[in-house]
Amino acid sequence: MLLDEPTLGLDPRTVALISGTVTTMAKTGVTVLMVEQNVRVGLSLAQHATVLSAGTVALAGPADKIASHPGLMETFFGAGRAPARTPGDQRH
Repeated sequence: MLLDEPTLGLDPRTVALISGTVTTMAKTGVTVLMVEQNVRVGLSLAQHATVLSAGTVALAGPADKIASHPGLMETFFGAGRAPARTPGDQRH
């Protein structure tokens, strides 16, 4: 199954429902390929992850290793912190 931003704009309750559904599908043998900007959700569901930065592979490997990678926040936000949000910002 291919999922493109399945949690975009959803409330936390619905995100949890989708996360549970994706987990159940994977446990039953369904291969899931998911594109997700919500890094925490994406990495919590994945077995393998590929992190893109400006269209280039920045990190790739087991999701648990990527999640604990010391450069993950810098890869996304630079300088180890998230940028200030602007009105209408869609990032998670």
